[in-house]
Amino acid sequence: MKYYTAGISNTLVDSHGERMTKEALEQLVASVNESYIPVGIEHDPRIPPQGRIASAEVRERADGEFEAVATFEIFDENTDLASSDEREILMSKPRGDGIYIASDRSYASLEDKKDIEDIAKVLGTQPTQEIKKAAEPISILWIIGSVAASAFAAGFFGKAGSDAWDVLRQKLAKLMERRAICHEEYLLVFSFSVDVDGAYRVEVDVALENPRKEDIEAFLEIGMKDLDLLVPAYVRSEESLRKLFFSFSASSELELTYAVRKDCVPMKFNHSTKDVLNQLKP
Repeated sequence: MKYYTAGISNTLVDSHGERMTKEALEQLVASVNESYIPVGIEHDPRIPPQGRIASAEVRERADGEFEAVATFEIFDENTDLASSDEREILMSKPRGDGIYIASDRSYASLEDKKDIEDIAKVLGTQPTQEIKKAAEPISILWIIGSVAASAFAAGFFGKAGSDAWDVLRQKLAKLMERRAICHEEYLLVFSFSVDVDGAYRVEVDVALENPRKEDIEAFLEIGMKDLDLLVPAYVRSEESLRKLFFSFSASSELELTYAVRKDCVPMKFNHSTKDVLNQLKP
């Protein structure tokens, strides 16, 4: 691996007119030192971790402001190591037992906000916003839920009635149609926090890239059922697994883009997703 040290945040006003407090930096550093933080590229979830933040500290700058300085460990194609301590990759905490919708700054129009609020209302939750600091952040909308590995689709759909899913289909299609007008690239990501026998959790993300209505329909009708087969198979095959990232479209089946171990290192599987599905389907 390659190692380097760099600032990850400071108390100066950023390009969005926002600034972090020293206390917020200290909380960030505490989080870093408790878990491995994956290093990505421009907040694009389709790209596997390029490394991890191993440690950090708060320092005072020459101008009197404060900054969080971190030590980065960057992977190469031969990286295959085990954690030297008990730390694991920082996982997104479940937001409760419901299903949530989260958006980024690109969903700022009144029409977008209304559709997102309507979706949240039928799901019985509140919408949230994900803040991404990047030069050219990709537009992303998330549908987030928590399920058990043994009852994937049933567990997810069971948390909202059929009427709610009808509204979800319609509103998501409208939101994506508007994205197509103003964005060259946009993602709809279904993100699941999967409980594995109460012992640990695995994050399962499915990205629909520039989705059309038929892609959304196909995922909810076909992709979710395939996840019921795939997720337990992958999870049971490797106890150190902590993340699965799939891509999906109506013209192709689910495809595992990458997996991540508990120490933040990307994993490789010998079989294609299609081969695994063919073996599992009756």
